[in-house]
Amino acid sequence: LHYRLYGEARWREGPQDFAGQDVLTGGLVFRYAPDKATVWMLEIETVRGGADPAGGIVLERATRSAPRGAPHLALEDFNTNGPNARSRRDSGIVSLFMEQKRSDDLTLRAGAEVWRRAQDELTFITGAYLLDTGIFDGVREPQYNGREEAAAGLHVELDGTGTPAGINHRWVVGAAWSHQDT
Repeated sequence: LHYRLYGEARWREGPQDFAGQDVLTGGLVFRYAPDKATVWMLEIETVRGGADPAGGIVLERATRSAPRGAPHLALEDFNTNGPNARSRRDSGIVSLFMEQKRSDDLTLRAGAEVWRRAQDELTFITGAYLLDTGIFDGVREPQYNGREEAAAGLHVELDGTGTPAGINHRWVVGAAWSHQDT
């Protein structure tokens, strides 16, 4: 029985003080070979990532009816997405794989995998900054997007070789199934 444990952590700051990204990854792999002809492998992995988005520099207008102008640099550190803006994604994968050499000419491979992903995002929709009134145009509306997905898949494959009529042949026959739930 062999195993491997791995992990990774990354952080990155954004262009503004409140913006940044973080990613945490971890996993565990088991490999088991009960004999010379058979290998089993189980892998479990999880990823958690997030970002606090930079709102960008607010655009300005002289009046409500004026066309949008240049960025309003006086508010370059203002978070137009709101103080609770975030984007998060969590995912996990579990996979099982088996390979067995049935004879010198035939190998069987099979695998199964399931994964799940959830993500949510909270931001604000906002208009331009009006110079004549000193407020934002329109209504600052929160916008929330949340989504969960899950999937499963199976595959089986036979890989064989032979020399009918003195000619070397290799053939592969396989079947796969998958299902996704969103």
